[in-house]
Amino acid sequence: MLGKAALIMESFRPTGGPYRLTELAQRAGLPKPTVHRLAADLVELGWLERTGDGRYRLGHRLFELGSLVPRRRDLREAALPFLQDLFEATRETVHLGVREGLEGVYLERIHGHD
Repeated sequence: MLGKAALIMESFRPTGGPYRLTELAQRAGLPKPTVHRLAADLVELGWLERTGDGRYRLGHRLFELGSLVPRRRDLREAALPFLQDLFEATRETVHLGVREGLEGVYLERIHGHD
């Protein structure tokens, strides 16, 4: 069951969704009833969220868990003062990312409130 849940979570690559249940099942290569059951569990855990129109997207709990990774947290903490300075100087959104394999992983984003 954990492997099937992982297939669902990996289905959000590379765009992050949101996806309807049918599309999520196709992307994961799993039967729709299985995805429905597991997606409900993942929503309860906060790993997925439902949008107003019933689609699924990645949940904020994943970001919280990811921020606990020590190596990345140390880098984020070291870079944060510089990111804040850059934001203050430009008033533009500032991102901190690292390369992981062939993909980028964002560790921090600072943006203004409109």
